[in-house]
Amino acid sequence: GVPCPGERRRGWHVGRHPGWDRAASVGLTAEAWVIAVDGILRRFSLETGELAGEPIDLKEAAIDAAWLDTLQTHLLVMSTKGNFHAVMASGIAWTKEKAIPRPPTAFGVLAGDTGRVVIGVDKPDGSVGGVESSQFDMHLFAVEDSGPDSVTEQAVLSGHINQVTAARFHPHGDLLASADAGKNIFLWKLENNTAVLQISNWCLHTARITSLDWMPGGRRLVSGSLDRHVFVWDADTPASHVKVLEAHKGGVSAVAACSERTFASVGADGFTLIHELA
Repeated sequence: GVPCPGERRRGWHVGRHPGWDRAASVGLTAEAWVIAVDGILRRFSLETGELAGEPIDLKEAAIDAAWLDTLQTHLLVMSTKGNFHAVMASGIAWTKEKAIPRPPTAFGVLAGDTGRVVIGVDKPDGSVGGVESSQFDMHLFAVEDSGPDSVTEQAVLSGHINQVTAARFHPHGDLLASADAGKNIFLWKLENNTAVLQISNWCLHTARITSLDWMPGGRRLVSGSLDRHVFVWDADTPASHVKVLEAHKGGVSAVAACSERTFASVGADGFTLIHELA
């Protein structure tokens, strides 16, 4: 990888804003939608850098957000209190309160006419026989952009025994990858409104996994971790992998696919690196 020029800043998220593609295809002004820790969503023009429209107050903090529909008109926001907010440029379109039973820890969306959403939740409170629970479930939903009544829970996925930290659907919609604080990556096959665990032994990281992303044009998955390393896995050849050791001092904060052969990573060292597979 090669560090990008310019001022060094701490990076928390890296990604290609999907609005660029939509703007190019329909002639709209490209925008970046930014949600701050105060729960305020602001839209910025990527051409001028100026604020676009009025800020939107979600009235609560968010853990993540993603486009719900392929036209990218509804942004689905997952709040720290377990509420869904569907947000349009004009404001909050609808809210689904208490969609999950416990605080969320990870969030992933597959956009479509009927979008699919997965949410990792915290373990249950309390203990049994003096032993705390190690049940960190994921809840799988079907969600349309028509309103809160379109939110339908399809399945509860069990298997992680550490907090789920990342979840990403494959763009084709047939696979789901999830990762946890115990350095494990699971691969699930989506079928019949549920998901079946296919791979549970991608465990070469040595610390909390912070980010996952699928590379386009295939079935390769990129993972980043606080152990400072980046791995590229292949769902078609599960035993093979590519490793980028010591990618970032202080740990990898996020990874994002750029093309079929390149991906970006951001770390606590303030660098953004671009990696190319041989």
